[in-house]
Amino acid sequence: MKRPADVAIAGRLKASDWWRLRDTLFPGEPGGWDEAVEGYFKQRISLRYLRPIRTLQTRLRGQGEGFSMVALQCTLIEFLAAVRVGKTYRHVATEYLRDHEYNDSQDLFIRFLRAHSPFGDCLKTKREANSFYVSIRCGLLHEASTKNGWLIGLSGVPGIDPKACVVYRNTVQDMLEDYIGDYVRMVLVDKQLQSALKRKFDALSGWRAQ
Repeated sequence: MKRPADVAIAGRLKASDWWRLRDTLFPGEPGGWDEAVEGYFKQRISLRYLRPIRTLQTRLRGQGEGFSMVALQCTLIEFLAAVRVGKTYRHVATEYLRDHEYNDSQDLFIRFLRAHSPFGDCLKTKREANSFYVSIRCGLLHEASTKNGWLIGLSGVPGIDPKACVVYRNTVQDMLEDYIGDYVRMVLVDKQLQSALKRKFDALSGWRAQ
């Protein structure tokens, strides 16, 4: 069994690699932030999400791969939401939550979608964002099916159309990559985002337990 220090958290980078890097990371100050963003954040989501999604997108055509793509996209959205606020999910009652933990994926997911472009440009109300969460995110992850009349299409504008109840999976992929590009530029200069990123990777690496 792998010890926590040996667990890979971003490509071949291990938890112990992060523990060494984190000691150089001081929010608002120069340090290893480029390495943290490129080596850990971007590499983790590229290898675990973006590349697999692109493989589905390019190698399978019209064989139902849209369901897998959007399921992965929804998982990635929640991860991006958690990274932005530096929180970690824990399945406990609210009164047992520690600092920087959450137990309500729905609230985190919907707040993120509504607050940040380009998602908020599609889902302008809480009701629209909730419909996407319930009918797409929960439908796919719990039952491998869309719900309440929602469909998955290829490409279209807006990428998430709550009025037509359609998710255009190729367009959503472009939206995700646009968001990630904007986030990467911001986190290199934003003290609050840096604190949240460090906190999230501390949790992913098991640093708190050391």
